[in-house]
Amino acid sequence: MTEEISSLIMIRPEKYDIVQIHPSHKWGGCFAIIDEVKDWGYLVFVSIPKNDGDPPGLAFILLQHDEFELVGVKAYIRSRG
Repeated sequence: MTEEISSLIMIRPEKYDIVQIHPSHKWGGCFAIIDEVKDWGYLVFVSIPKNDGDPPGLAFILLQHDEFELVGVKAYIRSRG
């Protein structure tokens, strides 16, 4: 496949894929994990580290299709059971 053709192939991100948020966004530069795929975009979450005794947590962010780049696809999913 030529370089021109391969650049036209787009992978639609799926649940648990990893994305990086565009620098122009409030959360720009952060790596996020897709939690839900919607028609209008994606619900993603960013891990918030511990700070001065506060417990770590998650920030959930709504992103449209043009507000991030796909970094990687999920390799393993840990079952919650």
